[in-house]
Amino acid sequence: MATRGRDHRPLAGLAALVVRASRDDDAFTALLDGLGCRVHALPVMAIQPLAAAALPALSAFDKVVVVSANAARLARDQLRAAPQPAALGREWFAVGAGSAAPLRDAGFPVTWPGEDATSEGLLALPAFAQVAGQRVLVIRGEGGRDVLRAGLVARGARVSFCELYRRVPDDSHRNEIRQLLAGGAVGLVVIHSVDVLRHLLGLLDGEGRRALAATPLLVPSDSAAALARDAGCRTVVRAASALPGAMVDAMVGWYTAANGDFQAAPGSPAT
Repeated sequence: MATRGRDHRPLAGLAALVVRASRDDDAFTALLDGLGCRVHALPVMAIQPLAAAALPALSAFDKVVVVSANAARLARDQLRAAPQPAALGREWFAVGAGSAAPLRDAGFPVTWPGEDATSEGLLALPAFAQVAGQRVLVIRGEGGRDVLRAGLVARGARVSFCELYRRVPDDSHRNEIRQLLAGGAVGLVVIHSVDVLRHLLGLLDGEGRRALAATPLLVPSDSAAALARDAGCRTVVRAASALPGAMVDAMVGWYTAANGDFQAAPGSPAT
């Protein structure tokens, strides 16, 4: 009688809860599945396009920046519906490879930081070293960080925002999330941003928060790590960024170290 051999994939045996907004083509969860991780994808927030929001005339700007994949997808869709000949002649930038992908795949030449997929990484690009007098359009969701605008204005650029969507709470998976956490059915909760963690905490009562605090969290930034610790979370795994590869590398480093197989990857500490 044949017997099944041990699954040697690096995340075999791990169940992870992923709570960011759902997306049609999710490279991150596909990577996890291929590495043997059982993924519970239960969003705690949704992306709501702003009905009246429209791209301005891009010919008025020297540089155009998209700060998320959602911003890039919505901008691309608007340009398909109402083409602007000047769009291909702009300098397009994205915070990371994921943010760049929708526009790059549509034929726009997009530049993004290699590893530091943050506003700070974008500001470090040579193209933003001398921007005095230039007009920069930042396409984003409602609200968001002010680091990029502040950095550009300090260098003499004129910055305008185009907000195409808002993030709204999604409580449709509240009970399932609570049950998974309370029952210890997941070994890791994956947090892609501070907003995602805030929405998750908003869904949980005292018992749910205690269960979350006892479950390791994977986060992509110092701000998300700080919020997790403020919420009482005892094990916080810090990825280098929210890019799929960086998040997966941190997961593999932490999980293999926790199981005694390998040492954690540099830059992916659990605290």
